Amino acid sequence: MKKKIALRITSPEVFLLSLCGIGFIPKAPGTFGTLVTMPLIILMNMVDFPLFFVTPLYISLVVITAFTINYAQKKYSLQDPSWIVIDELLGVVLVAPFILEVHWAHYLYVFVLFRIFDITKIFPIGHIDRNIKSGIGVILDDIIAGIMTLCVYRITFFILTQIKV
Repeated sequence: MKKKIALRITSPEVFLLSLCGIGFIPKAPGTFGTLVTMPLIILMNMVDFPLFFVTPLYISLVVITAFTINYAQKKYSLQDPSWIVIDELLGVVLVAPFILEVHWAHYLYVFVLFRIFDITKIFPIGHIDRNIKSGIGVILDDIIAGIMTLCVYRITFFILTQIKV
Protein backbone atom coordinates (compact mmCIF):
# COMPACT_ATOMS: atom_id res chain seq x y z
CA MET A 1 0.00 0.00 0.00
CA LYS A 2 1.32 3.41 -1.01
CA LYS A 3 1.80 5.89 1.86
CA LYS A 4 0.05 9.22 1.32
CA ILE A 5 2.52 12.10 1.13
CA ALA A 6 1.53 15.29 2.97
CA LEU A 7 1.47 18.59 1.10
CA ARG A 8 4.07 21.07 2.28
CA ILE A 9 4.27 24.66 1.08
CA THR A 10 8.05 24.32 1.35
CA SER A 11 8.09 21.68 -1.40
CA PRO A 12 9.33 23.44 -4.55
CA GLU A 13 6.51 22.06 -6.71
CA VAL A 14 3.81 23.08 -4.22
CA PHE A 15 5.36 26.53 -3.75
CA LEU A 16 5.45 27.11 -7.53
CA LEU A 17 2.05 25.66 -8.40
CA SER A 18 0.29 27.46 -5.54
CA LEU A 19 1.90 30.80 -6.49
CA CYS A 20 3.87 31.06 -3.25
CA GLY A 21 0.99 29.71 -1.16
CA ILE A 22 -1.83 31.86 -2.62
CA GLY A 23 -3.61 28.67 -3.71
CA PHE A 24 -4.13 27.69 -0.07
CA ILE A 25 -6.42 30.65 0.64
CA PRO A 26 -9.60 28.83 1.77
CA LYS A 27 -12.14 30.74 -0.33
CA ALA A 28 -11.78 31.44 -4.07
CA PRO A 29 -8.09 30.53 -4.55
CA GLY A 30 -8.41 30.94 -8.34
CA THR A 31 -9.70 34.48 -7.92
CA PHE A 32 -6.80 35.31 -5.62
CA GLY A 33 -4.37 33.67 -8.06
CA THR A 34 -5.72 35.95 -10.79
CA LEU A 35 -5.66 38.98 -8.48
CA VAL A 36 -1.98 38.57 -7.56
CA THR A 37 -1.17 38.28 -11.27
CA MET A 38 -2.66 41.69 -12.09
CA PRO A 39 0.37 43.72 -10.85
CA LEU A 40 2.56 41.62 -13.17
CA ILE A 41 0.25 42.44 -16.07
CA ILE A 42 0.33 46.15 -15.21
CA LEU A 43 4.14 46.04 -15.03
CA MET A 44 4.34 44.24 -18.38
CA ASN A 45 2.24 46.99 -19.94
CA MET A 46 4.14 49.84 -18.32
CA VAL A 47 7.49 48.41 -19.45
CA ASP A 48 6.05 47.32 -22.81
CA PHE A 49 8.04 44.10 -23.10
CA PRO A 50 8.32 43.06 -26.77
CA LEU A 51 6.45 39.90 -27.76
CA PHE A 52 9.61 38.27 -29.14
CA PHE A 53 11.02 38.46 -25.60
CA VAL A 54 7.91 37.43 -23.68
CA THR A 55 6.76 34.56 -25.94
CA PRO A 56 9.68 32.16 -25.32
CA LEU A 57 9.48 32.84 -21.57
CA TYR A 58 5.75 32.13 -21.60
CA ILE A 59 6.11 28.90 -23.58
CA SER A 60 8.91 27.75 -21.27
CA LEU A 61 6.77 28.45 -18.21
CA VAL A 62 3.84 26.53 -19.71
CA VAL A 63 6.04 23.48 -20.40
CA ILE A 64 7.73 23.59 -16.97
CA THR A 65 4.36 24.03 -15.27
CA ALA A 66 2.75 21.14 -17.18
CA PHE A 67 5.56 18.79 -16.16
CA THR A 68 5.45 20.06 -12.58
CA ILE A 69 1.67 19.53 -12.38
CA ASN A 70 2.07 15.97 -13.73
CA TYR A 71 4.75 15.33 -11.11
CA ALA A 72 2.63 16.77 -8.26
CA GLN A 73 -0.49 14.88 -9.36
CA LYS A 74 1.43 11.59 -9.18
CA LYS A 75 3.34 12.44 -6.01
CA TYR A 76 0.27 13.55 -4.03
CA SER A 77 -2.32 11.34 -5.81
CA LEU A 78 -4.42 14.37 -6.82
CA GLN A 79 -6.35 15.49 -9.91
CA ASP A 80 -6.47 19.27 -10.54
CA PRO A 81 -6.55 20.37 -6.89
CA SER A 82 -7.84 23.88 -6.19
CA TRP A 83 -4.52 24.95 -4.63
CA ILE A 84 -2.87 24.85 -8.07
CA VAL A 85 -3.38 28.45 -9.21
CA ILE A 86 -0.41 29.04 -11.48
CA ASP A 87 -2.77 28.10 -14.32
CA GLU A 88 -4.73 31.29 -13.59
CA LEU A 89 -1.52 33.26 -14.03
CA LEU A 90 -0.80 31.51 -17.32
CA GLY A 91 -4.33 32.18 -18.57
CA VAL A 92 -4.75 35.83 -17.70
CA VAL A 93 -1.20 36.92 -18.51
CA LEU A 94 -1.89 36.03 -22.16
CA VAL A 95 -4.01 39.17 -22.38
CA ALA A 96 -1.26 41.51 -21.11
CA PRO A 97 0.48 42.33 -24.41
CA PHE A 98 -2.86 43.21 -26.00
CA ILE A 99 -4.29 45.59 -23.40
CA LEU A 100 -4.95 48.85 -25.17
CA GLU A 101 -4.37 51.33 -22.37
CA VAL A 102 -2.60 51.42 -19.02
CA HIS A 103 -5.76 52.27 -17.09
CA TRP A 104 -7.43 50.65 -14.10
CA ALA A 105 -10.73 50.17 -15.98
CA HIS A 106 -9.00 48.02 -18.63
CA TYR A 107 -7.35 45.84 -15.98
CA LEU A 108 -10.59 45.50 -14.02
CA TYR A 109 -12.46 44.49 -17.18
CA VAL A 110 -9.82 41.87 -18.04
CA PHE A 111 -9.91 40.54 -14.47
CA VAL A 112 -13.72 40.25 -14.45
CA LEU A 113 -13.90 38.69 -17.92
CA PHE A 114 -11.25 36.12 -17.10
CA ARG A 115 -12.92 35.15 -13.82
CA ILE A 116 -16.29 34.80 -15.57
CA PHE A 117 -14.85 32.48 -18.21
CA ASP A 118 -12.78 30.52 -15.69
CA ILE A 119 -15.65 30.04 -13.24
CA THR A 120 -18.49 29.35 -15.70
CA LYS A 121 -16.34 27.11 -17.90
CA ILE A 122 -18.44 27.66 -21.03
CA PHE A 123 -17.57 25.58 -24.08
CA PRO A 124 -14.79 24.72 -24.88
CA ILE A 125 -13.32 25.49 -21.44
CA GLY A 126 -15.55 23.03 -19.56
CA HIS A 127 -14.97 20.31 -22.13
CA ILE A 128 -11.21 20.62 -21.73
CA ASP A 129 -11.50 20.80 -17.93
CA ARG A 130 -13.56 17.58 -17.79
CA ASN A 131 -11.67 15.55 -20.39
CA ILE A 132 -7.96 16.39 -20.20
CA LYS A 133 -6.61 15.51 -16.76
CA SER A 134 -2.87 15.84 -17.34
CA GLY A 135 -0.76 18.88 -16.48
CA ILE A 136 -1.44 20.42 -19.88
CA GLY A 137 -5.18 19.92 -19.34
CA VAL A 138 -5.05 21.78 -16.03
CA ILE A 139 -3.37 24.69 -17.82
CA LEU A 140 -5.20 24.53 -21.15
CA ASP A 141 -8.65 25.43 -19.81
CA ASP A 142 -7.20 28.63 -18.34
CA ILE A 143 -5.30 29.42 -21.53
CA ILE A 144 -8.56 29.10 -23.48
CA ALA A 145 -10.27 31.32 -20.86
CA GLY A 146 -7.47 33.85 -21.44
CA ILE A 147 -7.92 33.72 -25.21
CA MET A 148 -11.68 34.17 -24.83
CA THR A 149 -11.05 37.08 -22.44
CA LEU A 150 -8.74 38.67 -25.00
CA CYS A 151 -11.30 38.29 -27.80
CA VAL A 152 -14.18 39.77 -25.80
CA TYR A 153 -11.95 42.57 -24.44
CA ARG A 154 -10.72 43.60 -27.90
CA ILE A 155 -14.17 43.30 -29.51
CA THR A 156 -15.66 45.45 -26.74
CA PHE A 157 -13.13 48.24 -27.23
CA PHE A 158 -13.37 47.99 -31.02
CA ILE A 159 -17.14 48.53 -30.76
CA LEU A 160 -16.71 51.35 -28.25
CA THR A 161 -14.28 53.17 -30.54
CA GLN A 162 -16.64 52.75 -33.49
CA ILE A 163 -19.54 54.34 -31.62
CA LYS A 164 -17.21 56.98 -30.06
CA VAL A 165 -18.15 56.37 -26.42
